[in-house]
Amino acid sequence: MCARTDNRFCIRLAIKAIKSFPNGFKVGGGITLQNACFWKQQGANKVILGSALFEKGFLCFEIVKRFNEVLGKENIVIDLSC
Repeated sequence: MCARTDNRFCIRLAIKAIKSFPNGFKVGGGITLQNACFWKQQGANKVILGSALFEKGFLCFEIVKRFNEVLGKENIVIDLSC
């Protein structure tokens, strides 16, 4: 259902789910420094970070630090499966 080129539909569904169960959802996929706070403001419990933390195939601790500054470490889940 969310395999569309325009992901606004999926974002609306995710927001609806988050609002129906505040602080009960972790959100991941397509997370950037620009949209990470948006998901916390919508009520996500945690933000899952995967490929956003990598640069040229390596985990970049400078990027991890930037997300930490934006979200706080208590709001981040690092997914290394990517």
